Amino acid sequence: MQVDLGDALYKSLAAKQIARAAAHGIEAQRQDSVLAAAQDYFELALAQGTVTVARESVTISTEYERQLTNAVAAGLAFKGDALRVRVQFERSQQALRQALEQQRIAAARLAQVLRLDLAVELIAQDSDLAPLALIAPNAALHSLVSQALAARPELKQGDSLVAAARDARQGATYGPLIPTLGAQLFFGELDGGRDGIADRSGAQQDYFVGASWRIGPGGLFDFARINSASARLKLASLGLDKMHDETIRQVVETFTRWQSLADQVETAKRMLAAAEEGLQLAQQRKEFAVGVVLETIQAEQDLTRARRDYLKTVAEFDEVQYALCKVTGRL
Repeated sequence: MQVDLGDALYKSLAAKQIARAAAHGIEAQRQDSVLAAAQDYFELALAQGTVTVARESVTISTEYERQLTNAVAAGLAFKGDALRVRVQFERSQQALRQALEQQRIAAARLAQVLRLDLAVELIAQDSDLAPLALIAPNAALHSLVSQALAARPELKQGDSLVAAARDARQGATYGPLIPTLGAQLFFGELDGGRDGIADRSGAQQDYFVGASWRIGPGGLFDFARINSASARLKLASLGLDKMHDETIRQVVETFTRWQSLADQVETAKRMLAAAEEGLQLAQQRKEFAVGVVLETIQAEQDLTRARRDYLKTVAEFDEVQYALCKVTGRL
């Protein structure tokens, strides 16, 4: 029996750190998957909202085309105006078909992330996108950075890998100083006699216990092994420093984007209200035969564009909040 105490001790310490690093790595992968699922869900909700907007646009164009067709038949309107409305109607139909296409694609991508049947079309539970409030409005950047540095599983994984590399270097440096314990036991029977005749026998037992040190490769004065372990420790430390800086950059970037999108949501909301009022005024002018066809078409296009922009901004705002939770390690 032989027990290499130094090698066993430091390898055991390094193995525990590697196991911790693996656990933190699994947690990091879990958060990545949750973020991907949340983002794909909002993409699906955005696609559904875009379909609703496109259908409303088709409804408006259809009604307007019907009115102008009747007016042309009665000799009260110019046929060219009816053709303009017809072009707008076809554009709305095309936009609706494209929106339905994007909705189906978004459903398939979400099903893939969730490992569901891709043949089943998923539908977002929330029919209307609304701005979420996952982050406190008064959140400070420095507090989020401190939280990220303390909670990110990637940093914890890096810490464990550095600790494992440090244990490996100590094992290469100090492990050979700890002796290897060995024990041997011989037992059995000896037979013999005169003229080689085994007419006598007797039991025999030998015991041996000792300590030994290895010199050279894997033992004392193995400078190549020490230098290699030191290099791996340095690489692990540099990787941790790089991840540290990358974490801070991600927090700053995501926080800035969150603040910007919060302002953009309010801007898009005001723009949507103005577009809705503009269409109402254009329709009223049309009823009194004051407005022109092009004015109403432009107002309808502005409203459709404003609705799409609002939905897109809200979806991005909700997604970036999940991303900010992810980069701060609390998703």
